[in-house]
Amino acid sequence: MSTRSDRVYYVLSGKGEFKSQRSNLKVGKSDVVIVPKNTPYDYMRIGSDKLKMFMIHAPAFDEKSVVDFSDQQAAFSCQPDAEILKFTLRGAKMLERAGRKGWIYNTKDDFENANVVYLEMKYRHGKVKDLKSDRIYYIVEGKGEFKIQNSQPKAGPPMAEKFKIKETDVVIVPKDTPYDFENKGKSYLKLVLINCPAFERESSVKLE
Repeated sequence: MSTRSDRVYYVLSGKGEFKSQRSNLKVGKSDVVIVPKNTPYDYMRIGSDKLKMFMIHAPAFDEKSVVDFSDQQAAFSCQPDAEILKFTLRGAKMLERAGRKGWIYNTKDDFENANVVYLEMKYRHGKVKDLKSDRIYYIVEGKGEFKIQNSQPKAGPPMAEKFKIKETDVVIVPKDTPYDFENKGKSYLKLVLINCPAFERESSVKLE
């Protein structure tokens, strides 16, 4: 478990099982699992196929905050209120408009620190920024191009103003950063978006 970070998993392929004291959840392709910080848990593959997942830490991973329990029962008993959350594509709320489809797995009401959206883009997204949330995109399928307003972050090199993306790439857009992206392939650009903290409509600003 992590004493600092919530963990968000998106299942890319395969089947598995997540366990905590209060939860015993079977997962499959396109499922989302959220493990709150300070929650002892374990997971395992089910079947012969590999369990492939995309996972983020929010906030970022810190080795000092990780607690590795060798005794599973002791781990679960130390946190009686521990609970992990599972969301499915089938249960997601679908939104659709010209050239864009979105499936909202969860909202702030489900979990305040993060929410997950699956997106399929045929054309351009449109320039936006979020005043409160950092946005993390995982490219599931297709290729495209991101445009991020060039700025000098507090640490590290300046962000690229324009860059191409492809399957398995990750794009992190810091809060209050104007950006846009568009599909450059023949079929839909498919992405998983994680807002940290969870999306709030009033903090999202459409710029064009």
